[in-house]
Amino acid sequence: MRCLFGIFISFLVFPGILSADFVCKSQLSYKWKKEKAEQEETVEVGLVEASGKDQAQVKARLEDLLPESKTQALQNCKKEHESVAECLADKFASMASVLNSMRFEARKSLEQAISADCEIRKGLCTTAASTEIVCAEKISEAAGTPTPAAAAGKEAKKK
Repeated sequence: MRCLFGIFISFLVFPGILSADFVCKSQLSYKWKKEKAEQEETVEVGLVEASGKDQAQVKARLEDLLPESKTQALQNCKKEHESVAECLADKFASMASVLNSMRFEARKSLEQAISADCEIRKGLCTTAASTEIVCAEKISEAAGTPTPAAAAGKEAKKK
């Protein structure tokens, strides 16, 4: 009985000791095929994650996020590979300040390189996919164990 009372008191005083945070992750990617190629290429888009106190709820939240994330990944694929006009517009917009500061010959050369790059990347987007959801307990300083980043930060301060 004393042991249970001690655990209860510990929970009230140090709530992080008995409560844990969970993080669930899934890697997002899409597949596309160049116009005259036979093999598809896979492009890793990023990591989709959710975190919280209850692992089941976190996993369910991530499962709810994945369809929209896949749709967004497929839209980005189409923008990058199926529409040469959008590819050109994006690249020219990101290079606007550089293009404006160049002389005519250099600018024309860069514009041709951008056009050639967009033509090479032209293809058909096939699917967007995510890996199996992986959940893990997130160790935090509140739980009494510092995270690796926090431990590294403390080591750096000592030096």
